[in-house]
Amino acid sequence: YTATSRGSLMDGSGKPAPLLEVDDLTISLATPHGEVPLVSDVSLQVAAGEKLGLVGESGSGKSLLALSLIRLLPPGIHATGRVRFGGQ
Repeated sequence: YTATSRGSLMDGSGKPAPLLEVDDLTISLATPHGEVPLVSDVSLQVAAGEKLGLVGESGSGKSLLALSLIRLLPPGIHATGRVRFGGQ
């Protein structure tokens, strides 16, 4: 991705690049009996200026997803997948 003079990101084809990209994010809890998936295979893209709402039942993983994006998961819980913010 490259930055324009106005600060927005562009991909190699000159199209606006997503500000936030999440690919195949899985959040798991380590237990003595193995990994227990709490959130599975989340992928999303959010462009600059775009808004995203997460809707789901209590306990569906909305807060864990948000915590994983800012790297604040509680001990014993870890995430795999890819998160890019601003092309990095």
